[in-house]
Amino acid sequence: MKIGVGVITMGLREINPKLFEKTAHEIFVYTDTERLGPGHARNQVLAHFDGFDHVFIFDDDCYPTRCGWEDYFIQEAQRYGIHYMALPDIFGGKLAGHNEEITYWFSALGCFLYQDKEAMQTIGGYNLAYNRYGYEDAARSHRAIKAGLTGHDEAWGFPIRGFGFIHSEDVFGENPTPNIQTSEKLAYIAQNQPIYQKEIEGKDLFYPYK
Repeated sequence: MKIGVGVITMGLREINPKLFEKTAHEIFVYTDTERLGPGHARNQVLAHFDGFDHVFIFDDDCYPTRCGWEDYFIQEAQRYGIHYMALPDIFGGKLAGHNEEITYWFSALGCFLYQDKEAMQTIGGYNLAYNRYGYEDAARSHRAIKAGLTGHDEAWGFPIRGFGFIHSEDVFGENPTPNIQTSEKLAYIAQNQPIYQKEIEGKDLFYPYK
């Protein structure tokens, strides 16, 4: 079983060393020096791990808190038939329901992602039509729902103990170094909104990542 762990960064933040502790899996760090955006960077990680059985992607402000996190996510994904997971917004998102170990959320963030080989073959990567920032993660996550990869018809499954295994500084308001200023974010989001609408209303599920 081949497991890949990817980290995307713009080189402005120090990557938490916990990402590299006691793991036998391959780690790949991609630095977006050209500032092409998260979609481009995540596609580089997916391309690097093409053919792997399981792929995790972290933003550089998100990291595991204890050993064994990979095994836990893979075990729960396989147990509940989930092929794509994303960290929920536990403060701003709404809970859709639960099934024993799995919670279902009407939110999916891009700072921590899990996908297995089936997900990579079904939805591929990220639509590069988006300009730098905004909606690229949301659109791919919606394609995962449409493809039946998330364990729920309208929401994203995430194991309850996953919140103890993964910490996002951004979610907890701890991020000291923004990669992009708020005014720029809002401008890109407004520019990308029509592209997002077209993607989620379209029939295409697969976008190539290489």
